Amino acid sequence: LVTGVQTCALPIYCGGYLSSCTEAPESQIGFFNMGHRTSSLFDFTAVLRSGDVVSWPQAIGEPLGLTHALMRQKDALPDGVRLFVGMQVGKTLDPINLLPFRVFGLNGAGSNRRLTAAGLIDIIPTHVSQVPDLLRRRIIPVDVVLIRARPTLESGIYSVGVICDFTQAMIQSAR
Repeated sequence: LVTGVQTCALPIYCGGYLSSCTEAPESQIGFFNMGHRTSSLFDFTAVLRSGDVVSWPQAIGEPLGLTHALMRQKDALPDGVRLFVGMQVGKTLDPINLLPFRVFGLNGAGSNRRLTAAGLIDIIPTHVSQVPDLLRRRIIPVDVVLIRARPTLESGIYSVGVICDFTQAMIQSAR
């Protein structure tokens, strides 16, 4: 399930490349249309299931409204929801109030250093270039992806921004 998308984000403009998610069956990709509502009002209890893995693009690609809403709702979520993260540059994942989430990620860089120092992140030893394949083969499982998509000047084309190294693979592998 891909949440936070303003409208169906196919095809996707990503860092100068135009692509689509046609490799994944339509039944595996669900889009929640936020319309003109603010993402901070999104109700995660309506979409998350026990054991789900939630992810979002790394660094400046983080959809802050959605990730902050997720953290505010953490105590009402089903048991066992996990987070998969790349490099974080914001303060969303604060070691002080991260529980009940279990976090696994690609590195201890950026603000992930705080999670590493607190022993709250399990690092996956891999190169970023391998992540798309690991996501598609569900070696790194992702069930729900939080993305921010903006319409471009070309009708029907949406941008997920410049941080899209494995964003498309996350979208393709989400339920």
